[in-house]
Amino acid sequence: MLKLLKFKGRAKRAKLWQLILIGGALAALASYLDEAYIAEWRGYLPGESDAGSPLFFTLLVILAWPIVATAVRRLHDHDKSGWWLLIGVTGIGFIPLLYWFIMKAPKETNRFG
Repeated sequence: MLKLLKFKGRAKRAKLWQLILIGGALAALASYLDEAYIAEWRGYLPGESDAGSPLFFTLLVILAWPIVATAVRRLHDHDKSGWWLLIGVTGIGFIPLLYWFIMKAPKETNRFG
């Protein structure tokens, strides 16, 4: 569990995709609960944009660190620095990131382990 919070070392493909899948499912559930129950409890009609999404954003804050840390460790598996994660901000940089997240990494040891 604590390995999810560390940026050092390497991560297998399955670990990253499991985390993304579980996080996506939890985000969908939180969004549904926000829409169905929290908005009504706060006095908004379902679908009103002013209702906010307190559960969704709380979950986002909780899961951001483990997902970023695991993504950095996945980049380490390909002998890339964690700073390469920032190319995703450019939009087009999403393509090499997706490639590195999907492709199997060499088994040889590298500078990250």
